[in-house]
Amino acid sequence: MAIKAAKTAKKGPKQATQSKKANTPARKYTMSDLPELKTNLISTSASVRKSAAKGIYELSDVSHKKNRTSIVRSGWGIVSNIIECIRMSEGDPRHLALLTLNNLSIPSENKRAFIEEERKDEVMGILVHIIKDDPAESYLACICAMNLSFLESSIPSISSYPGLLPTLTTLLSEGVSAKAGSGKSESVRWAAGLLKNLSRDKEAAIDIAETSILSSLLTTLKNPSSASRWSSNSTEDFALFTILHLSQYESSILVSPAGDVFNKLNVSSILQPIAKSAVGSHSLKASLAMAVLRDTKGSMIPKEAGEDIVKLTKNVLEKKGEEGTYSAGVFKLSTALQALKGVSSKCAVDTFATPVAAALMLQVIASYTLASRESPISNVSPSSDALTVFSKLLPVIANQKIPKTGPTSETPEYSKAVAEITSLVSAYKTIDPSSETLVTSTTQTLSGYTGLRPSVLEAAEIWKEQRERDGVVARFYEGEKGQEVTEDGPLSFLPCNTNECVIL
Repeated sequence: MAIKAAKTAKKGPKQATQSKKANTPARKYTMSDLPELKTNLISTSASVRKSAAKGIYELSDVSHKKNRTSIVRSGWGIVSNIIECIRMSEGDPRHLALLTLNNLSIPSENKRAFIEEERKDEVMGILVHIIKDDPAESYLACICAMNLSFLESSIPSISSYPGLLPTLTTLLSEGVSAKAGSGKSESVRWAAGLLKNLSRDKEAAIDIAETSILSSLLTTLKNPSSASRWSSNSTEDFALFTILHLSQYESSILVSPAGDVFNKLNVSSILQPIAKSAVGSHSLKASLAMAVLRDTKGSMIPKEAGEDIVKLTKNVLEKKGEEGTYSAGVFKLSTALQALKGVSSKCAVDTFATPVAAALMLQVIASYTLASRESPISNVSPSSDALTVFSKLLPVIANQKIPKTGPTSETPEYSKAVAEITSLVSAYKTIDPSSETLVTSTTQTLSGYTGLRPSVLEAAEIWKEQRERDGVVARFYEGEKGQEVTEDGPLSFLPCNTNECVIL
């Protein structure tokens, strides 16, 4: 006891005060404290701002997700003060305020609030400022902007914000060679993630192509031997996604100031070793982009690409992922079909010309045709691509070897299948008049076959099973061989017309 007393006696006033503070538990804030926290966020005292930012961060962290919309609903003033705290602070207060802004940017309702016309300058202004001028925190600002860009309707407002693309261009050009794990490499990583989302939009993709961003992203991919170590959400993964999205708008980019940027930068040559040696989704993304790009030679595309893209199409339609490769919702139907069209034009289709592949194309054509009867569809590219692919597959599957046993002449089932397919393809030209020549050619090819074509019949049966399973059975053929059916059923993989529907 005497020893303890002696130690206590040696403490000066400052040490005693610090011990007392250390033993005082940190205050736990509740939602009722928001008005106080709002005021303290813009205090002249850095320690008060830090405490307030920490309090709101804890109220919006992963264990308090339900509070995120409530905080924003409580009044825009609290978000304004978080932004002002970021602007007037450095160090811990700024870091905590940025973390809080990230938490609040996650719910879809909040994304819409953040990007409203009268608020977007406030939000985007601080994010661009941090990305440009604060290397230590720029990665957090990139993540926050990326969160907002998951709302597809927000992309035009974000991508066109003055200074954003020039700032990202500089960040990438200076940072792509940064050591992995460094602060700068994390900023590059999440800048690439933001670009992945922005590049889904046509106008944004064109604007991106006019910068040196594509060149910087390609630099990150020039060591394909390390592709086995690329993870989901890595810089390389984001770069591949961005390049894939840009490639889908190549025709528009060609007539922009960017010109033939894909050819100038040898994009296909850089992607080729990744497509052939990488694993999982990285190989698939590279193959998809190469298939879409006009200057890619068929010999550059892996032989298994067609089969992989058919499987991808099937998974997209069924809202499934591929275990260990990609999750459901990662790829769009339009991406898969545009790439499959490219493969069918550049390569021999024998490797993926199966009844399953043909049935998938019929499913897409039918669904778009039916949906158009309910309301006009502005973009019929996926169904147009599906018709092109089907026309390429048809001669191959129709001429596949007929079994030695079983009927070799036409059966009622086969005649009915041919009539149904012919009627579907003929009906399609009502929603896509530009397809008339291809429709005529395809129906004439189909009617020109004599005898039983088992693979054509199998494709029709697979298509029929899908319709019955999903409750979508179309009346395309009016004759006695046609089916009397309804047109109701789930067509949820189609593009939607509201901002509520976002395909990521």
